Amino acid sequence: MRRVSVILLCTSLTVAACHGRAADVTADAAVKILSTKCLGCHSTAKQEGEFDLERLCQDGRVGSAGDAAAWENVIEQVSLGEMPPENAPQLSAAERTALTGWIRGMLGTIARSQAGDPGAVVLRRLSNHEYTHAIRDLTGLESLDPAREFPVDGAAGEGFTNAGAALVMSPALLTKYLDAAKDVAAHAAFTPEGMRWSASTSPQDWTNETLAEIRAFYGRYTTTGDATQTVGQGIPLDTGTGDGRLPLARYLDALQERGSAQGLSRKYMEILRTALTSTKPSLLLDPLRARFHQKKLTAADIEPWQKVLWRFANVGHIGKEHGPLAWQEPVTPLAAKHEMRVKLPADRDSTLYLVTSDAGDGNAGDEVVWENPRLVIPGRPDLPTGDLPALVRLLEKERARVVAGTERCLDAIARGTGDAEPELLAAWRGYLGYGTTKLEPLLTKQMLSTPDYDFVRGWQGEKALSVIANASDAEVRIPGAMKPHSVATHPSPTRASVIAWRCERPGNLRIRGDVSDAHPECGNGVTWALEVRRGHSTEVLAHGETKGPKLHAFGPFNDVKLEAGQVVALVIGPKDGNHGCDLTAVNLALEDGTHTSDLAKDVSGDILKGNPHGPWHFLSQPAGLEVAPDLPPPIAAWRKSPSPELAAEVKRFLAQDFPLTSPLLQSVLKSPPASSKPADLKAAAPSVIEMKIPAALAAGAEFVVTGRLASEAGGSVQMQVFTRKPEAATSLVA
Repeated sequence: MRRVSVILLCTSLTVAACHGRAADVTADAAVKILSTKCLGCHSTAKQEGEFDLERLCQDGRVGSAGDAAAWENVIEQVSLGEMPPENAPQLSAAERTALTGWIRGMLGTIARSQAGDPGAVVLRRLSNHEYTHAIRDLTGLESLDPAREFPVDGAAGEGFTNAGAALVMSPALLTKYLDAAKDVAAHAAFTPEGMRWSASTSPQDWTNETLAEIRAFYGRYTTTGDATQTVGQGIPLDTGTGDGRLPLARYLDALQERGSAQGLSRKYMEILRTALTSTKPSLLLDPLRARFHQKKLTAADIEPWQKVLWRFANVGHIGKEHGPLAWQEPVTPLAAKHEMRVKLPADRDSTLYLVTSDAGDGNAGDEVVWENPRLVIPGRPDLPTGDLPALVRLLEKERARVVAGTERCLDAIARGTGDAEPELLAAWRGYLGYGTTKLEPLLTKQMLSTPDYDFVRGWQGEKALSVIANASDAEVRIPGAMKPHSVATHPSPTRASVIAWRCERPGNLRIRGDVSDAHPECGNGVTWALEVRRGHSTEVLAHGETKGPKLHAFGPFNDVKLEAGQVVALVIGPKDGNHGCDLTAVNLALEDGTHTSDLAKDVSGDILKGNPHGPWHFLSQPAGLEVAPDLPPPIAAWRKSPSPELAAEVKRFLAQDFPLTSPLLQSVLKSPPASSKPADLKAAAPSVIEMKIPAALAAGAEFVVTGRLASEAGGSVQMQVFTRKPEAATSLVA
């Protein structure tokens, strides 16, 4: 419409130029013509055709820029002869010329006064297409489509969707703009240095994108190595170096003129060259430098040191309180003292070699102390290695005494009286399971709630050791999943959790239950065992290990005979000493024909009422004792049906097969004779001390010793424990 108006104005001006005399008509003359010929129909009162010409002719309004469109209508109707109508007085030719000339002149004046003014401008917004591409340009993310939920843009009269008249705004559309802005903002990844945009809205993806950028940066000069992974809270984490390994072999080949330096980092090449050619003394580098000067240095000479001098942390833990500060952190191998541990085989004698070697700085001050070498067995006093020969002799003597008194002790136990030695009789009674089973140590610290749920309560010890119950109707994660009205337990690194049921009256029981990993996303599972404890003897009904979400059901075991005071125990231990993510769901039910004891039903409502009140008890024991040995067949047969003939058979069996580790000799092992020999061994580098460990004492044992320098004045050594005889007391090794 605006372009049409301009064309009409130009046409009017042209006509006015052609009729110069008409342009001299005054406004009063023109208004007079209109009053006599037009206002009869187009007055303010009548407004024929909804057109008020009288309003346009008012004093002071004639020539108003706001009326230009109305005057264009007048000149159009007059020029075409449409007005006045046929039934009204007509304009003369002179009047028509004068009137149209005056109107054209007035419109020309208005046009000149409004030159450069576009008129009314419609407030517009970006079209959907413009908005989408503006967001993509600002964020750099071509995947964003913020206007996908917007209504389709309409087209104006010209057919364009970006015309201002067509770009309307409504409350509903404004809401969609706000929702789109929120979706776009979710892609903003904030960093300590500012903000960046990510195609993902997941913080985990943001981390992976940053890692990918870092790896791409270093990937220009690095290669792929062996990666190691661990799992924390269900999330696989890199702890090794899958990418980012310097191709050490290529650098060494280039430096020793065995290969090309093309594609290698010049900066690192010079760092490596400087380290290998420097004359500054170094215990570690000097042997490597010697091989380098001989052009025999390989990556295999350096890589063992890389593994012990550096460690790679879990990327997800960097920056946490007390966590690693970087992905790769240096490790200082020097220590004033260091404890060494070696697990011993149970099926043969062991020979250990305590090796002291010079660290490369000479032998001055290299006297050392092998401090308190000993055998450590869970549940027993430590055995100093200096006492082992005397202890073996004592065990052999005690074994002969037990064998000799076997028939007398068994006869006394069967008849309730006899002339057996009291100590031997007590050992046999405990071994065979006569008497009340002790339940200790009980867990005594109450857990009134977890950080998130006040209906999850229980009993706890040190380092996550606990037995807990969910009293609600909902399944919750604490972490690890707990079903409604269920019981779960968690061992510590060194102690197994024990859930025990004490028998209150003699009878035969039916026992069943199950064990499952409550946190299968991570951790290495647990060991478990279902035991019947009679005095000091233990019968293992079932045992195994959990792995992943699999349910391990046991039983039913029918006609399990128990006397009053004896115990059924479910033992949950850490596998390989690793207790991370070891929350374990447990069920245990016992029936005697008239009454059923169900762990979940009995204690999940209020677990704090128990321990030690009632039949259920929660305690712990050293880890590694989850599965106790069964009685040998001849002894089990006598235990089931005592007789003199079976007692004689037991004696013959013991005479042939009676290991020094038998529970019948535990009183000696639990109270070994006091040592009168020095516990420490002294040596000077280089040296090798050979130490023999008899198989009788090695079962389940760990050799432990602490190495240190004899003097704080100086010296440096490397101390190692080998299970095979070394070729020589070598110099410093990784």
